[in-house]
Amino acid sequence: MYDQNQAKLKLEEAIQRGTAQAAGAVQRVLATVPTDSVVKAAALTFRHDADKREAGIILGTDGDVEWSLHPNARRQVEARANIPGTYADKLAEGEPWQRDLLCHALRETYAHGNGHRHLVRAVDVEAAADVAEAA
Repeated sequence: MYDQNQAKLKLEEAIQRGTAQAAGAVQRVLATVPTDSVVKAAALTFRHDADKREAGIILGTDGDVEWSLHPNARRQVEARANIPGTYADKLAEGEPWQRDLLCHALRETYAHGNGHRHLVRAVDVEAAADVAEAA
């Protein structure tokens, strides 16, 4: 036989679980507010993270700011430098000398950026995107 009280209790439990999950999601969104920085192309620096075996590229500025590049941001940076994605992936995931070569190509390309500025969107210490050339 169908027990209406039991069904009501199950529904209330499901609502409570959903409320707790939603509150956690809202807290994560509020805690991860992105930070935007406008940086001249010539001021950008690139180096590989020696502690990471897989494509750990560090984007920095002439100042003290450094971000690890999210894979999507790395692809955007490489595309703006006209470095083919497959080739860049092989370099980024290769031996240290190959990662150095990729970083050197990026440094040189951006160093001759004709004064262009880039909007770098970061969450914590990870650059999530090289959004666009800034006006």
